Amino acid sequence: MHSLILVDETHQPLTPAITWADHRSTKAAEQLKKNYDSHLIYEKTGTPIHPMSPFVKISWLNQEQPELIAKTKIFADIKSYVFYQLFHEWVIDESLASGTGMYNPKEHDWEKEAMDIIGLKPDQLPRVVSETTAFHNDSTARDLGLTGDPAFVIGGSDGALANIGIQALGKNEVTVTVGTSGAVRKLVPEFQVDKAGRTFCYAAAGPYVIGGAVNNGGKVVEWAFKQFGKEEEDFSDFLKLSDDVPPGANGLIFLPFLLGGRAPLWRNNLFGDFIGLTINHTRKTMVRAILEGIALNLAGVYEAIAEKEDIIYVTGGLASEPLWCQMLADILEREVRVAETIEGSGLGAAIVGMKAIGWLETLEIGHEKRVAQTFSPRAEYRDRYRDLRNLFNEANQRLLTTYENIIAWKEKYQEI
Repeated sequence: MHSLILVDETHQPLTPAITWADHRSTKAAEQLKKNYDSHLIYEKTGTPIHPMSPFVKISWLNQEQPELIAKTKIFADIKSYVFYQLFHEWVIDESLASGTGMYNPKEHDWEKEAMDIIGLKPDQLPRVVSETTAFHNDSTARDLGLTGDPAFVIGGSDGALANIGIQALGKNEVTVTVGTSGAVRKLVPEFQVDKAGRTFCYAAAGPYVIGGAVNNGGKVVEWAFKQFGKEEEDFSDFLKLSDDVPPGANGLIFLPFLLGGRAPLWRNNLFGDFIGLTINHTRKTMVRAILEGIALNLAGVYEAIAEKEDIIYVTGGLASEPLWCQMLADILEREVRVAETIEGSGLGAAIVGMKAIGWLETLEIGHEKRVAQTFSPRAEYRDRYRDLRNLFNEANQRLLTTYENIIAWKEKYQEI
C-alpha cells in the first residue's frame, strides 16, 4: 500500500518502486500542510498528509525532478504495475486507491482538489475497480500453467483483508495487526474521518475501514533482538526476559519511533528514545519497555476509534507471543483475542475471491470466529497503565521541538 512507480508512454518504469517507508518527501509534506487546508484535503480523501502517501511523493517529485514528471504517462503502484504486466490494463482496486491521498472514498472517484494541487489528471492514474473485479486472460493462464478459464481477482489492501480474513466485520470488532509495522482497524458502514485527523478512512470491499497505521512494530523488536539478544537465545526466549518485570518497566519508557511516525500524530520527524533510564535498569527492563512502547503507540491509535464494547482481534507476528498479547489487553483495557489464523490477510483475499466468482454472497463465511487464545485486561494494572499512557504521550509531545532541532543538526553536519 502507498507505493509509487512512475511509468513512461512505452509503459516502462522511470523509477524504482517508492514504498510507504521512503521518507524523502518529509519536507514536501510539511510544505503542503503550510500552503493548503490540510484538514479539508483529509476530510475528502480520508488520508492524512504524510510522506507515506503517493500524493505527497508526487508533490516532492514535482519539486525535485520535474523533468521526470514530464516524462510520466501513468502514476502507478506496485500492484497496478504487476497487473499491467499480466493483463495489459492499468487498474487499481478501490482500497489501494483510497490510500493514495488523491482519491475520495465517499464519492468513489479521484479527488479533483488534491489532484489539482499536484497537477495530475484522472487519465494519468490507473482505472479504479472494485476489490471483487475479476480478469480473464488465456495467455496469462497458460504462462502460469493454469487450465480452463481461471478468474484473476484483483483483491484489496492487506489491512482491509485482515479484518475480512478473521471475520472481524461487526461494529465493535477491532483488528490489531503487528507485522513489520502495525495497524489498528475497524470496519464501518459509512465514510467517516476524525475531527483531530488521527485516523484514516479507506474503502474496503463494500464497507469502509477506519483506523491508523504505525511504522514501528515487529521491525523494532527485530532491532532490539539484534542489539540486546545473545547468541544462545532464540527470539521467543529473548521476549520472555521481560516476563518477570512489572508493568511499566520500573519507570522506563520507550518511544518506539525508530522508523519515524504515522498515526496518530502523522509526523514523520519522530525518533526512538528511552525515557527515565537509570543505572538500575537492566536488559530485561529495556525489553519490557520496548514491548510496552509498541503497544502504547497502538493504544494512541485505538483511542481515536474506541468504544466500550470493543473486542480486539490480534493478527501478525507478535500475535504468537502471549506476553505481548496480555500486555496489549492490559494497556487497551479490552479483551484481546488471538485469531486461529494469524495471517488474516491471506484468508481475507481468498474470501474476496470467492465472493467475486459467486461462491459467496457476502464477505461473511458463516461460522464462528476461530480464536486460539483470549486475554482479559487485569484490573490491578489499569491505573498503572493509564498513568503510563499519559507519560508516554507527554514525553512524545515535549520532544517534538527537540526532534526538529536534531534534524537541523544532522542537515547542518550532513549526517542525515
